[in-house]
Amino acid sequence: MSLLRDSFTTFSARVISFLVGVGASIIATRNLIPADKGAYSYIMLFYSVMLLLGRVGVDMATVYYVGRKKHSPSEVAATLLAWGILSGLASVGIVAAFFLLFRDTLFRDLAAFYFFLFLSFLPFSMLDSSFGGILTGKGLFTKCNLWIAATSLFGLVCLIVAVYALRGGLLGVMTAKILEIVIRSAGFVFLVRREVKFEAFGFNRAILRDFLSYGSKGYVAGIMTFLNHRLDMFLVKRYLGLDQLAFYSLAVSIAELVWHISDSVAVVLFTRVSSSGTTEADRMTAKACRHTLFLSLWPVLFMLALSGLLIPLVYTETYAPAVMPLIALLPGVLMLGLNKVLSSNLNGRGRPIIPTYASGVSVVANVSLNLFLIPRWGIVGAAFASTVSYAIATVINLSAFLGYSKARLRDVLIIKPQDVELYGTLLYKFFLKGKLYIWKSLQKRY
Repeated sequence: MSLLRDSFTTFSARVISFLVGVGASIIATRNLIPADKGAYSYIMLFYSVMLLLGRVGVDMATVYYVGRKKHSPSEVAATLLAWGILSGLASVGIVAAFFLLFRDTLFRDLAAFYFFLFLSFLPFSMLDSSFGGILTGKGLFTKCNLWIAATSLFGLVCLIVAVYALRGGLLGVMTAKILEIVIRSAGFVFLVRREVKFEAFGFNRAILRDFLSYGSKGYVAGIMTFLNHRLDMFLVKRYLGLDQLAFYSLAVSIAELVWHISDSVAVVLFTRVSSSGTTEADRMTAKACRHTLFLSLWPVLFMLALSGLLIPLVYTETYAPAVMPLIALLPGVLMLGLNKVLSSNLNGRGRPIIPTYASGVSVVANVSLNLFLIPRWGIVGAAFASTVSYAIATVINLSAFLGYSKARLRDVLIIKPQDVELYGTLLYKFFLKGKLYIWKSLQKRY
């Protein structure tokens, strides 16, 4: 019950971020021409790459070690503050060198000003992931996600002002996103500071060594997973240009909204598995998997049925070419949501090599299929390649989990009657608490 409750609480907070993100995506897309939309997506892609490389798995290790209470939280926070700033600055330097080396190939048609403007704020995002991990490791899921939701709303307000009041175009969209990142990072440091007193720039080599040792085990898996999710965008840009990348990135961003469900479950599950016995962890994972599939199925069916109508209506007819790749992506997104939950179990039980292997095989399949399909089917081919590669990774991790846990396949995939009853209980308690809150507020007022 606690797993589902925490997942539900986390998901409820993320619903706010989800709705705000959808609104921001609509506003940005409607006010950018496809070339600028493609440029923004490409910059964000490199931003995500450098963020992943700079973390070196420390964010995952933070949740793991803070959850197990192996190190003092104050020493962990002090170490991560120094590490986040240093790794962020190093990432900026690497980005600058990479841009200069490949300016005429990978970055053709991309303005250097916009590229460096955004990526210069990498140190803030390093702090974001590290200090958010401390709150998550301590079980403060609601506080962490409410702050994410609040800063997402702040970013939306900044975007509206930049685009409609200041007519900022691409520069306005990027500036609003930068302000959101800076405020979110500063807030996480402040929230951790309230929970844990730590020195401003203390540094513990033993803690960093443990974090890097653990993080490196899943680091390759993280890189492989990212490549599996985003390598197709590089290839779409390489073969088809920024305009087609704009359509494809829109399809990807809409499809991946479904992952808010699996991400909410996976974050809570990873912490639970890290601090639970094997039998209990496997029971929770099987339960989490079937709940994730059940909850994720409904938005997937909704998108399959109505995307052809809603995308041209919401994003304008200019972005109608995003409909078909979205439809091709949705089955893979549904399967990979299950894969995220399974990976949390395998990482939490100290076996990150399995998700690494699954991601590696999936990346090879993804690249091979993309190279074959993109020249023939365009962005629909890229979407189909992603769906197949997602399915491969899911099957590998599912097979490993079933082998380790001895769980039955139907317990992992099929929702049970008592699960449905549990949803009714949770909703009843939610509305009951809401009524009590309103009643008490009225009593105080009158």
